[in-house]
Amino acid sequence: MAEVQSKKLKATVDKWKKKRWYTVLAPASFDRQLLGETPAAKPNLLENRTIEITLDKVTGDRKQRHITTTFQVVRVEGSNAHTELQGHEIKQSYLSRLIRRRKSKVDTVCTALTRDKKQVRVKALCLANLVPKKEESELRRIMDDELMGSAKRRDADQYIQELIFGTIAARIFKRAKNVAIIKRIEIVKSRILNTSKEKKEFVIEGAAPVKPETNTQPAKPEAKVEPEVSNAGNTTQ
Repeated sequence: MAEVQSKKLKATVDKWKKKRWYTVLAPASFDRQLLGETPAAKPNLLENRTIEITLDKVTGDRKQRHITTTFQVVRVEGSNAHTELQGHEIKQSYLSRLIRRRKSKVDTVCTALTRDKKQVRVKALCLANLVPKKEESELRRIMDDELMGSAKRRDADQYIQELIFGTIAARIFKRAKNVAIIKRIEIVKSRILNTSKEKKEFVIEGAAPVKPETNTQPAKPEAKVEPEVSNAGNTTQ
């Protein structure tokens, strides 16, 4: 019994010894900043892994700590894993502080197609003084028009950056202020849709690696229910 346990322990240790650590870098648009490190047994196993990191850790600006950015590994060169920007999300706690009573909250969700043929799902929020339903519809139309129109003239990376850093929000504000008294425009969330479906857990430097849960027990077959048949030949429910 002790010999069996010793073999299992040895196999587990050997599995991790085969892995090496790779440095994960941001895209060139973020000056290839260090995002973290992750282990892998083979370089090809790194592809499509994702990392979520607050924007202030990438840019060094503490005022951007309420924004979480998502990057995905697209290629590996030596010990460096290069990523692409996949989207962002503003923390709910930050949004809750912006919303006030007796104010209108107009939001919209749309799917924009970028110049490099990538679909980006975007959620935007407009905070304004109380407005009637007709003006809400007009504000929503302006947001959708600007979000989808801007995407057609930009690649996905540039488009998401403009969503994050407020360039597109400023253009929406400029148009929307002619409809109502606007307090704030926020691009709440963005995400590229047409990426690989196989996403793996990412391990940040300093954090314990997370092993995927596996179900070792076989699934139980579903029981078949035979219908009862009466003497007259009719099936009863």
